[in-house]
Amino acid sequence: MCLTPITLKKTGATTNGYATQSFPCGKCLECRKARTNSWFARLTEELKVSKSAHFVTLTYNDVYLPYSDNGLISLDYRDFQLFMKRARKLQKSKIKYFLVGEYGAQTYRPHYHAIVFGVENIDEFLGEWKMGNVHAGTVTAKSIYYTLKYCTKSITEGPDKDPDDDRKREKALMSKGLGLSHLTESMIRYYKDDVSRSFSLLGGTTIALPRYYRDKVFTDIEKVHRMVSIIDYLETRYQRISDPLFPQRVRKMYDKVYESIKQTD
Repeated sequence: MCLTPITLKKTGATTNGYATQSFPCGKCLECRKARTNSWFARLTEELKVSKSAHFVTLTYNDVYLPYSDNGLISLDYRDFQLFMKRARKLQKSKIKYFLVGEYGAQTYRPHYHAIVFGVENIDEFLGEWKMGNVHAGTVTAKSIYYTLKYCTKSITEGPDKDPDDDRKREKALMSKGLGLSHLTESMIRYYKDDVSRSFSLLGGTTIALPRYYRDKVFTDIEKVHRMVSIIDYLETRYQRISDPLFPQRVRKMYDKVYESIKQTD
């Protein structure tokens, strides 16, 4: 849950009767974790249905290094977009991607990391990048988190920018609809049957249902009901945790259940 939410005036249905609504700040540690988990969920769902997936790194040779107007070595996302335009002509089936552009920690050289889905011939695909070295590896949970680490870092961290630094900023580019295959009719019913249900990551860890899925599954009214349900749950949980007699109450309840079982033996 966001540590420093932003409160704005709101029109329409509310959860508390006041014409305001709180939104995540997008910058605190919890928001960064939520963003990472949300994209991890969507990328792993895309991985389940894709015929192929590769973790790709693209670099620049000196002769092809892009420069900003102020003469600084810079990222140029247009290079990747043109590369993808050429690569898509190699096959009829659709290619999807999640890409992050970043600068090297020591050299500050621009390069790109991407998770690409649906590439039929990876060697031909990489051959369309004419500007430097290429590498393709297996997509795993580790490589997905590696890519997302740079995405969240570039959006939220770093010192104030030098006014003369006109380099393109580190950011993520992605295809539309990544992970949408998760929302089958049965999964939509599953989430609607109990609006408090969470999303299960690999390994059994659960997170809040990513916003991308919430917006696809629930109407505005259902979102309000869902928020009320979650608030009620959190309030009940807090009351139990803060109640010094709660452990004794639980013990007493179990004792009663145990006694009733003994009487039926």
